[in-house]
Amino acid sequence: MQEVASTVTSSSRDQAAYAHSEADAAEVKQLQTLSLRERGEQIGAACAAAAEIERSRLAVGLPKTEPAPWPQSTWDFLSEHARNARG
Repeated sequence: MQEVASTVTSSSRDQAAYAHSEADAAEVKQLQTLSLRERGEQIGAACAAAAEIERSRLAVGLPKTEPAPWPQSTWDFLSEHARNARG
């Protein structure tokens, strides 16, 4: 009986993952239709929200957040871009 429950749970998880994947794809497609100005406004709004969250954390005595370090792939991309930009 547990094997059946495990299969159902696994199947439900797969369905949920697929649904999220579909939603993500639709969201990306919608974002691609925005103008640069609209994209900039969304980035600005996200930054303002992050700043408000940080202020709220500090106000209640929580420690300042520390961002996660960038992955090596990001450093590699930036290094390659800088090399290409220099000529």
